[in-house]
Amino acid sequence: MTPTEIQRGASFACYLTDSGKALALNIQRADTLFARMRGLLGAPKQANGQGLWIVPCKQVHTAFMPYDLDVVFLDREHIVVGFVSRLRPWRLSPFFLGAHSALELPGGSVERMNPGQRLTFARNKD
Repeated sequence: MTPTEIQRGASFACYLTDSGKALALNIQRADTLFARMRGLLGAPKQANGQGLWIVPCKQVHTAFMPYDLDVVFLDREHIVVGFVSRLRPWRLSPFFLGAHSALELPGGSVERMNPGQRLTFARNKD
């Protein structure tokens, strides 16, 4: 799914394009100012297979969050430009200048992510 085909309010699955391996099967998109500012604040820890896709986003924080996150930073074409494994509570991620979005996943759900890998998003059927 290309960025122009994304629809607000939909749930998505995310895969590594080259291998087809699923990263998460239930991703919500945060693309309004309020949704991006709130992020996962106050939300219970997400189960494996869940995530939050923040658009646009170049940096995240974990202030007030009681759990770790894995964060994948993507450019406009969904190519990985950065990855932070197990970002602990009360931390600030690096700022990724080339990022257009960030995919927040439960800490430890992604073993490794390399710059240049492409992700594919597919809209889940309602």
